[in-house]
Amino acid sequence: MCLACDAPPRQCLEWHIKPKLLKARESEDGKGYRALCPAHNDRHHSFSISVSDDGKRLLYRCFACENRRRERLALIHRCGVSPGCLPTPAKEKEELLDYIERLAAADTDNHAEVRLRIMAALEGYYPDLPRGRELERVAGRSSVSRATAFSVRKRGTPGKTDKTSS
Repeated sequence: MCLACDAPPRQCLEWHIKPKLLKARESEDGKGYRALCPAHNDRHHSFSISVSDDGKRLLYRCFACENRRRERLALIHRCGVSPGCLPTPAKEKEELLDYIERLAAADTDNHAEVRLRIMAALEGYYPDLPRGRELERVAGRSSVSRATAFSVRKRGTPGKTDKTSS
């Protein structure tokens, strides 16, 4: 059942998600839809969404960017799909919480970097930070200066930058 409307996944896909997809068309197998991916500047129908064989959940992925968290957030924020229609899988939640816990527990004086990496992780960018304007946007949301964000990005992954003790 869809958490937003108590509708079965197939019905939720047809009523709530398909109308909001970018240039949606029926997939080759007829079980779902292909569309332009809302998570990146897409010119090909690289995003796929369908209902699982057992009919109990939605399956979606972009064959170009392959970042389910960013795809989910883009569907919610850019396309207006209700978050309840696209629940986060338990394994993905656990991985994200483990990563954020490691960041928050890191022995570092660079709190701006921790805020930046946590915000980026919440938006689907981990362990690497986004690039360009996307990095600027994440930096703004985490109250980190543009210069600091680009400096952190240039240094690399948190394992290389934090002062953890052995």
